[in-house]
Amino acid sequence: MVRLYELFEVILLFRLQLDIKKHQKIALFVKADPNSLTLFEKHQTLINKLLNIQELSLIRLHEAEPQGYQQEHHQGMIIGIKLLTSTSTASKSKKVALQELEAQYAQQGEYLTYLRTMIANLSSFGGVDSEQLTAKKKEVEEVKLRMDSLLLQIQKMKIKGSC
Repeated sequence: MVRLYELFEVILLFRLQLDIKKHQKIALFVKADPNSLTLFEKHQTLINKLLNIQELSLIRLHEAEPQGYQQEHHQGMIIGIKLLTSTSTASKSKKVALQELEAQYAQQGEYLTYLRTMIANLSSFGGVDSEQLTAKKKEVEEVKLRMDSLLLQIQKMKIKGSC
């Protein structure tokens, strides 16, 4: 059990070096010899609870290491840690993305109103170039397409968020 305690200590120190707080969930991989991996397998539930590990991967020495992990070498073992994003953070970022899309939609709506007003004003003047008027009408159609696309994205995000 002394060896298990030593591994806890190494992993905790590594978390501190990476500035990962105790409450933050991590993914951990251990690349080691079969005896060490057996020790991890035997005490996996204890290790997961004490170190707040969401995902634990045990890898033999001849196998490839997963990507995206910070690694620490300790007594012939390689320990890798990756911070997992919490669902609350993910949902906050989805809310922010939804708010940004809604803001873009509102801006495009204001711009569409501006273009329509401009077209009405240009039409009321008799000496306006028809090419200018046609270009503004084409721009109105482009803005409508962008708004439709934004509205579709907003609806998709709202549907995914409610499921």
